[in-house]
Amino acid sequence: MMEGSPCEIVLRGHAGEQVPVLLTCVREGREYRCSVLDLLSLRSYQEMEQKVRAEAARWQDFTTTAAHELRTPLQPVLGYLGLLYDGRTHYGISDEASQMLRVCLENVDRERRIVNRMLELSFLDNGKMKSRPTEVDLAALIEEVLKSHGFTRRARCEVSVPAGMVVQVDKEQFYLVLESIVSNAVEYSKDPRVVEISCGEEGRRQWVKVRDNGPGIDPAKLKTIFEPFSLGDSETLSRRYGRMGLGLPIAERYARQNGGWIEVESVLGKGSTFTIVLEREDSGAA
Repeated sequence: MMEGSPCEIVLRGHAGEQVPVLLTCVREGREYRCSVLDLLSLRSYQEMEQKVRAEAARWQDFTTTAAHELRTPLQPVLGYLGLLYDGRTHYGISDEASQMLRVCLENVDRERRIVNRMLELSFLDNGKMKSRPTEVDLAALIEEVLKSHGFTRRARCEVSVPAGMVVQVDKEQFYLVLESIVSNAVEYSKDPRVVEISCGEEGRRQWVKVRDNGPGIDPAKLKTIFEPFSLGDSETLSRRYGRMGLGLPIAERYARQNGGWIEVESVLGKGSTFTIVLEREDSGAA
């Protein structure tokens, strides 16, 4: 074996079993420093890693296929229910039947939105979503989010953005990130509802903080808050607000898609703060 060149040999274990190892020796003065790598454990780890990746890929393919298959029959059902409800007088449908139609229509539409969000999440996890970053006026984008959903009518929204602050993001995707975070803050805040949105930048780092005065999130659930169908309080909040547990996972992936991430701080009984962090590219780079 040449000095410094790895050599595969077979050693004997305590029970007499054969253990293939990779032996590397390097001379240091009058001594040799040798390292031994257990190839059996390494191969087992690599095989397990390949199996996990294959299983994750199969699950993502299943999610995408299932969402497509579910969405196909939902479209005509939603369409025909809408026609019946809108033309209930023409079709001679009673008020009681109209109420039942409305309930059916609302639930089918909810299913459609869940399926669409599942597809969106699947595309993000598969790397099929592309970003087209442009220079975006942050104050204008936040104002657009607040106005388009009527958030300012449902809560007192206090916004602080440094003059002229811009972010380099895909505008549509970052809009969805802000929309999801602000929507949660407004929905979960307690009366009188107050949502604070503050922005800042230092060096290459930029951030948007969204703080609410809601019930807060159990510390044990903070680690899973960005997992699909995870809710801060699935026992009560999902029923009370009709949440699906897909908004935050999608927002987190869009944030990563745009070179950022989302941080969460929460105190039970006092509220939560979600911080969207972005890292600007070094303008001095070649």
